[in-house]
Amino acid sequence: MRLGLFIFDNDCRVQDNPALKQLARQVDQLICVYINQATSPFVQHFSQTKVSLAKQTYLNQTLSELNFSLNQLGQQLFIEHGHFEQQVALYIQHYRITDIGRSVHPGSDEAKQWLALQLAYPQIRFHSASSNSLFEQQQLPFDVSNLPTSFTPFRKQVEELAIAEPLAILHQLPKAPSNLSPAPLIKLPEHHSSDFQAGEQAACNHLEHYFSTTAASHYKQTRNALSGELFSTGLSPFLAHGAVSPRQVLQALGNYEAKHGANESSYWIYFELLWREYFYWYARAHGSKLLVFLGLTVKPYIPVFTPSALSNGARAIRPTLW
Repeated sequence: MRLGLFIFDNDCRVQDNPALKQLARQVDQLICVYINQATSPFVQHFSQTKVSLAKQTYLNQTLSELNFSLNQLGQQLFIEHGHFEQQVALYIQHYRITDIGRSVHPGSDEAKQWLALQLAYPQIRFHSASSNSLFEQQQLPFDVSNLPTSFTPFRKQVEELAIAEPLAILHQLPKAPSNLSPAPLIKLPEHHSSDFQAGEQAACNHLEHYFSTTAASHYKQTRNALSGELFSTGLSPFLAHGAVSPRQVLQALGNYEAKHGANESSYWIYFELLWREYFYWYARAHGSKLLVFLGLTVKPYIPVFTPSALSNGARAIRPTLW
């Protein structure tokens, strides 16, 4: 009996989730979990920020909708809080997990966590797949380590590559083991009302609504507006949490162009998906180098916002009459 643990992260959807489908094919029973990781002291100190109510509300709704999608397939979502590796270790020890699955994450910290698990539990089978990119790594006409240093050369090399269709609709998942509690181990917090709907079903509804209008044919002219209805696609928050896949967006765009015709504006939606794709592979290529003080450059950098610079600047300011 093979028991799988699937760890959701920035792929909070059931449909067109290659990593979830891959693990489901390999196991007899399945546990689905989302680990809400605590912000590290390092991030708390240097960002001087905390998660806002609006952001937490959006995440809660996304997870609630993910749980609903799983319920339709006879599954449920378990929510855990704390250190990633510690929480996974508890599941491994308590339920005798044989297989673990996760979508490939472009973040360097997430990649380190995944590698640490594999080193700590060599007896477990690990499964991963790209769930949040347009292209598979083997499709790219260059090695990731040789990723072009700017967007335009990248675009010119990948723009005409074939992109796989979204996966067939998933109708069933392996059942959870019978010794699990009938409700999630930690219930989802109640989410407050919001102007922004979140989650997989909301993403599908929004995608259908947007392309049922002619907004895509005027996207390039309206996309930089600050407010209004459908001036932009409104897909960024859905894509950020993985409530919809970029391939699902591209399929909807293709269907729209087949019906209404393609123009520069509709192409620009694909163009910006390629921008998103570039930064996905940029993170994969450079990893933790993106987070160090000097970044990818070797040029010396003198920070402006030092106490001495701020002090000197304050003395230079003179009162101004308006």
